[in-house]
Amino acid sequence: MRCADETSIGRVLLLTRWQNAGQKALAAELALLAELHAKGALSDEEFSAAKLRTLGD
Repeated sequence: MRCADETSIGRVLLLTRWQNAGQKALAAELALLAELHAKGALSDEEFSAAKLRTLGD
C-alpha cells in the first residue's frame, strides 16, 4: 500500500512528464496498461513494471 506522500510524488512526476512532448502517446500507453490490468491480462507485478518502463523510471 502506498502512503500519501508516494502518491503525491507520483502524481507530480506524472504531470511533469505529461507536459513534455509526446504527452498524448504517454497517456494512451498508460491507459492501455490500465485497461489490460483491469481485464486481468497483466498481473499487479507486470502492471507496475510496465508503468515504470513507460514513465522512464
